Amino acid sequence: MRPGEGHGRTVRCASATWDTSATRTSRRCWPRSAPCSAKGDCGVGSEVEDAKAAVDGAYCHTVQRRLSGLLSPLLARRFGPNTVTTFDLLTGIAAAACILTGQLLAGALLVQVFGVLSCCDGEVARIRGKQSAIGDFYDTMTDRIVETLLIIAFAVRLSSSVGQEALRAGLLALAGALLLAVSSEKFHSAFGTRYPKKHAEKPFIWISAGSDARLLVLTIALVLWAGWGPEPALAVLWAETAAIGLNLLVRGYRVTSMARGDQL
Repeated sequence: MRPGEGHGRTVRCASATWDTSATRTSRRCWPRSAPCSAKGDCGVGSEVEDAKAAVDGAYCHTVQRRLSGLLSPLLARRFGPNTVTTFDLLTGIAAAACILTGQLLAGALLVQVFGVLSCCDGEVARIRGKQSAIGDFYDTMTDRIVETLLIIAFAVRLSSSVGQEALRAGLLALAGALLLAVSSEKFHSAFGTRYPKKHAEKPFIWISAGSDARLLVLTIALVLWAGWGPEPALAVLWAETAAIGLNLLVRGYRVTSMARGDQL
């Protein structure tokens, strides 16, 4: 349901607009500067959800967007979208540093904070009406840089406990993750639309298709490592590497089918 439609209503408070409609996050306070349509749609509400639902990973859509929907209006009162992206980048670097120094649970927590902030910057841009090409580029590069740092930190730290096997698995996982990311971006530029991984790669959307899924698996591996030692973490790393490889094969087939005019 859109804010301002149905049985929902919009009222004013001291410094913002309250949406009291029965939306996913039942109450939101948008800054008055947020762009609104003639129907009263303001802020990140359904505009963002409609734009992102088809391309967000399953974990992002189910968990991270719910949290970012609460956080983004608060951030938008004080910060611009590029500042939020910078916070996101610093959080990701801190997560990698924690993993590299053996603070596994702290690293796992920061990985999840990074995932939520990755949703917030685009939402803040929409709330403040400051979408830009450079902001999109900065956001995308932040995601790739942080995922690379996290995988490297995980593999290097794990190798200190289980040997070179962790480095081999980590290198393969990193190469596969970057290929998946590049393939999504190239699909967008070649076909003029976002790659519909939620529809085309249903078996993989919770494990490897998007960075949200891959970082969820990394978080699980960190928790297992902290509680039960490095061997379960290595097993998860190899399993994820295999899933990424299979995902790449499926994506190649799906994209080839689309190029021939077949439905995904």
